[in-house]
Amino acid sequence: MAHADENLHDPISSDAPIDYDRVADVYDLYVTSDLDVGFYIQEAGKVRGKVLELMCGTGRVSIPLLEAGVDLTCVDASAGMLAR
Repeated sequence: MAHADENLHDPISSDAPIDYDRVADVYDLYVTSDLDVGFYIQEAGKVRGKVLELMCGTGRVSIPLLEAGVDLTCVDASAGMLAR
C-alpha cells in the first residue's frame, strides 16, 4: 500500500510541481500552439500604457506582443525559462 506522501516527489504524478528550469530547453518543443496569441495582441491593443505579462516563460506570447509594438514588461519565476 502506497503512503500519501510518496506521490509528492513522483515526477510522473499529474499533481507534481514542474521544475521549469529543468524543462526550459525543451519547453518550446512541446508547447507549440499559437492559437491564443491573436487574442492577447488584440487585448493588449486596448491598453493605454504598459502591459505586464506574468509567467511569460520562453516568450511564446511575449515576442509576438513586442513585435506588435506593445510596451511590455515580462516576469517569470524561472530563470531558465527567461534565458531561452
